[in-house]
Amino acid sequence: MMPNRVAWWFRYRIIENIRIYKVDAADVGGRENDALRWLDQGELERWHDFALPDSKRRFALCRAALRSILCDHLGCANSELSFGEAEKGKPFAMVGGKRVEVGFNVSHSGDHGLIAVGDYDNLGVDIEIRRRRRDLDLLVPTVMSLSEQTHFDSVTEDGMKHDLFFDFWTVKEAVLKAIGVGMSKFEPSEIEVPLEIRDGQRSCLANFPPIGASTWRIEILSTLEYAAALAFIVDDARK
Repeated sequence: MMPNRVAWWFRYRIIENIRIYKVDAADVGGRENDALRWLDQGELERWHDFALPDSKRRFALCRAALRSILCDHLGCANSELSFGEAEKGKPFAMVGGKRVEVGFNVSHSGDHGLIAVGDYDNLGVDIEIRRRRRDLDLLVPTVMSLSEQTHFDSVTEDGMKHDLFFDFWTVKEAVLKAIGVGMSKFEPSEIEVPLEIRDGQRSCLANFPPIGASTWRIEILSTLEYAAALAFIVDDARK
């Protein structure tokens, strides 16, 4: 359990066997110092490398929360927990130097963070604060497929267009984070947001042919303040 005055994270939702936690990464006195006591030497070096105070704080708070959550999930001490990196760069957890079968993913934007933890690896989560983008017209053709652009163009109100862009983006990013490649291997436009999600559903099963034949579950976690999505492979979840 996190030894601090007031926890800055809490369990938000449970979807199948995945626990989702929200992290409050706002600048509240004392939290960052509490968080730093949880980080190992490598993480402290990463924390020092961030140039901006806000970036340093958000990294420390999210990383410490992740450590506490995983220690609770795995029943281990913080000193026993470490992290490795798979071939594609996706991190994995180790206890006592041995890899353990737990999947996790972290995302933060502004002062909001999300952490997803489950008993298998193929899960991804993404969160983006809703904000206006001056370059939206340039971004849309690079991020969306022609079918998605048609849906996007049917929206006339400017604010709704920005909201829709981030809703689409977080689904795509969550899927790609789940397989550990981010936007490095696939173009965002190749990962089409399911029609059910475009029509307003907040949960559906989906397939993404460019990345394989697996069946995925997509969960929308968005609010008025931020867009957010969880993606995981159902085939693996039910083994």
